[in-house]
Amino acid sequence: MTETIKQKHRDIPWIHLLRVLACLMVISLHCSTVARGFTMDELTRHFDVLVSVATKPCVPLFFMITGYLILPYRNGDDVMTFYKKRIPRILFPLLIWGVVYAVLPYFLGMCSQAEMWKELMLSPIKAPNYIGGIMWYLFILIGIYLAIPFLSERIYTNHKMLQLWLCIWFATSVILMIKLSIPDILGQNKWDHNFDLTVYFCGYMGYVLVGYYLSVMPDIKRIFVRWSRWIFLLLVIFINIAMNIKVWPLGMSFLATGTVTLSILMFLLFKGTKIPSKGKIYKVLTDISKMTFGMYLCHMVILRVLTIHLFNIYGAGITIQFLVMLLTAIGAYALSKMIALLPWKKYVIG
Repeated sequence: MTETIKQKHRDIPWIHLLRVLACLMVISLHCSTVARGFTMDELTRHFDVLVSVATKPCVPLFFMITGYLILPYRNGDDVMTFYKKRIPRILFPLLIWGVVYAVLPYFLGMCSQAEMWKELMLSPIKAPNYIGGIMWYLFILIGIYLAIPFLSERIYTNHKMLQLWLCIWFATSVILMIKLSIPDILGQNKWDHNFDLTVYFCGYMGYVLVGYYLSVMPDIKRIFVRWSRWIFLLLVIFINIAMNIKVWPLGMSFLATGTVTLSILMFLLFKGTKIPSKGKIYKVLTDISKMTFGMYLCHMVILRVLTIHLFNIYGAGITIQFLVMLLTAIGAYALSKMIALLPWKKYVIG
C-alpha cells in the first residue's frame, strides 16, 4: 500500500541509514579527491577511480530523500509558511559557513589576504574557492525549495505525466555526455548562453521528483528485487569500465547518466529495508542521521586542518585513505555534536 503523507513524515529507519550512508560517501569522495594531490601507485589510482564512481550518488541521494519526504506540495498550502520553514535552515548555515570557508584558506596558507577578502565579500552569492566548493549544494537546495510551490499539481495526481517528465530528464543526462565531444548542440553556443533546449528538464529537481515518484510507486521495489541479479551485474560492469578503461564522463558529473543510474539503484536498494527501530544501534544511527547536515558542512574543516596531515606523513596509499575517511567522519561528527549544544545551533547546522 502506498504510504500516506503522515506516514512518510514519521521516523523512517531506512531513511536514517541512507542519509548516513550518503554523508559518509560525501566525506569519502572528498578525502579521495584530496588524496590525488599526493603520490599514488597504479593500484591506488584504480582505487581512486573506484571511490570516485561508487560515491558519486552521495548528493543525488540527499536530493532524492528530500523529494521522498517533503513532496507532494499542494498548491493550496501557504507558500510563505513553506519558505519560512525550509529556507532559513539552509540560508543561515550557507552564510556562516561561507565565511568560514572564505577565511580558512588564508590561515592555511592557500591564498593571499586580498583573495581572502574577495572570497569573503562574494560568499553570500558564490561558493568560496579552494576548500569551499561544498557550498554549491546549499545554493541548489534553496533554489529547489523556491521552485517547489510552483510545480504543477498534475505531477502529483498524474503519474504518467511525471513518468514522461522523468524520462525526458534522464535523456538530458545522455545529452550531457554527448556534449563532452560536441558541446554546441541543441541551441547551446559560446557567445550568448551556455544552455540548450533541454534546460527546462535538466538539473537537480529531477532527483527530487525521482524521490517523490519512488515514494508513491510501491511496485518498483518488487520489480527491482526480481531483476536484482541483472542490475548488480550491470553495476559491476559499469564500475569495471570506469576503472579499467577510465571512461570518466560516466562518473564525473552528478547529472551524468552513470551517476543518475547508480543513484536510483542505490535508493531502491535501501527503500523499505527492514531495520529494527529499537535498541542502542538504532539510537546511534538516528543520532548520526540528525548530525549529517552538520557533518556535511564541517567535514572539509576537519579534513583540511587535521586529517590531511596523514597524507603528508604517510602518503596517499589505500590504507591511509581509509584511515583519513574514518577519522574525518568521526571528527565531523564530533564537531557537529559540539555545535549542536549551542543555543543557536539551527543557524549553524540547520
